[in-house]
This record gives sequence, C-alpha cells and structure tokens, in this order.
Amino acid sequence: MAAFRSRRPEIGSIALSAIATLYLLMLTNNSFWSRAVAYFDHAWIAMLSLGVALGLTTFSILTSLSMKYVMKPVLILLIIISAAASYFTDTFGVVIDKGMIGNAAVTTEAEAGHLLTGGLALHVALYALIPSLLIAWVKVRHRRFFAKAAVNFLFIAPALVLSGVLIYANFAGIAYALREHRDLMVRFNPAGPISSAVRYGLSTYRERNLVVQPLGTDAKKGARIATAGKPVVVVVVAGETARAMNFSLNGYDRETNPELKTLGVVNYRDTTSCGTATAVSLPCMFSVYPRREYSDWKARSSENLVNVLTHAGVSVTWWDNNTGSKGIADL
Repeated sequence: MAAFRSRRPEIGSIALSAIATLYLLMLTNNSFWSRAVAYFDHAWIAMLSLGVALGLTTFSILTSLSMKYVMKPVLILLIIISAAASYFTDTFGVVIDKGMIGNAAVTTEAEAGHLLTGGLALHVALYALIPSLLIAWVKVRHRRFFAKAAVNFLFIAPALVLSGVLIYANFAGIAYALREHRDLMVRFNPAGPISSAVRYGLSTYRERNLVVQPLGTDAKKGARIATAGKPVVVVVVAGETARAMNFSLNGYDRETNPELKTLGVVNYRDTTSCGTATAVSLPCMFSVYPRREYSDWKARSSENLVNVLTHAGVSVTWWDNNTGSKGIADL
C-alpha cells in the first residue's frame, strides 16, 4: 500500500482545475455545442467567444474552490452531475430545466426504473466513475492559505477580465443567440442543471407558506343533475400528454382511434397542452388559467376544478395509474 501511495502522481491545484474545466467543457457538453453551432448560424467568432468565456468562468470558479479537503469532493460532484445530465440531454434531447428537476423529484420507482439502462450505466462509468477515481487517486499540491489565495487571484482575475472582454466584444451576436434560444445555457453542464435545481429548491421553499385562494365557492348543481331521478355519474379520462399529431381523428394515416370513431365523439382539434410533462400539463388542465397565463405558482395559489365540483356538492373520486394527481385532488 505504501508503494502504491508513493507512485501516486502529483499535480497542482490550478493545473487540476484547468484539466477539469477542459474535461467538463469538451466531454460533457455535446448537446450544448451542437445546439450552439445551429443557433449561432455561422457566427463562429461569437460562438467561440461565448465558449471560451464560459470555460474561463468555470476555471475561475473551480480555482476559487480549490482548497484542501474541498477541491476533490467538489470536482467529483460536478463531474457526476455533468455526466448524468449529458446522458439524458445527448440521448433523449431533454433540457434539465426547473420543470425537469421537478419531474425527477416526484417520479416513482416504476417510472425511474425505465431509465436505469445499460446505456446509462456505461455512460456514467466512462464519464463519471473513471475520472472521479483518477481525481481521488492523484495527490494535489496545495500552498499555504495566504500564498494560495494570492496565486489563485493571479489566475482568476485575468481569466474573469478576459471573459468579460470576450463577451463585451461580441455582445450583439451572443445576446441575440441567447435571447432567441433560451434553452442553450440550460444545456451547459454543470451550470445548467445546478441552476435549475437551485431554482426548483427556492420555488419549493417559497411554497411552504402558500395560501390557496378559494375558487367557485358558490358553485351549485345544475337543474338537470339536481332533478335527476337516479345518481348521475361522469367519468373524465385525462390523457394529458397524448400527441394530437398521432390521432387518426385528427387525420393521422394510421388508424389509432377506431373505438372512439365508432362512438361519434366530438374531437377538439385546436387544443394545446401547457407542457409535455405530467407535473405541468395536468395541473394546467384543471386550473382556472388559460395556457398563456398559466404558471405553477398561480396553479398552486388557487383551487381547481376538483375543488369547485366539491363546493357544488359533487362527490369526486380520483383514480390514477401514473404518479398521482400532482396536487389536484389534495383537498
């Protein structure tokens, strides 16, 4: 064991920060770079300026965190986050935004199990496990506190200044691309997923003392139901993320709705969901807000259709075979 330790390679903390920055920038950001090439549309100087500025900023952050007993855990954590995020962005094209973090927080074991594939295990082993073990193995040279702070400043200050100069010199092109394509920076690892997780955490924290405003407290049963001689039962089936483009009722070539066609149902073609995730689309369907005015905060601040029906004296029962009602039926 002593011989093994003596053969451990040594590296300075600044050099390790630089290597880690290059690794994160080049090997865990395929989705970011592919989208950047498309979004900047041959504005190569602006795109490269943004990339270099991001690299310099990342290097500055890692260098500022390169303290003994802190540096290795931080680098390993960032690499694991970037590797996991890059798998899902590269494989499925998803964006790890606040909504996606929310989906992950409320998912079930059954749903998550479908994502635990051999491809994910191989990707994590190559892009997270191996580099993490290397970081844990190498011996990092650290200076004394004040000397380290001075040397780190000599690297961090010029890096941040150069980053600012690059952004300023190409501000028009960079600002245009980021304004028109807001998903680009969310794809940048590890900053994008970490930022999304922080935003989700802050949003959840804000909702701790949320006061739900009543809605439709004066609702009553209509005359037809009130005078019915026997109980009236209405079944609403919510398929909130169905793709309208794949419905034969909407003109799709394959016959995907044969049973519905025989029933002579009314098909509303011009209908749009608030999102592609259950945690977004389902609450929106039952809220009082139209799609353009909907937000998660508004939905949680107000009662919904289930509450209104309850106020009217209607007995409502919620059944699901997915991940719950997303707060809709929490009366």
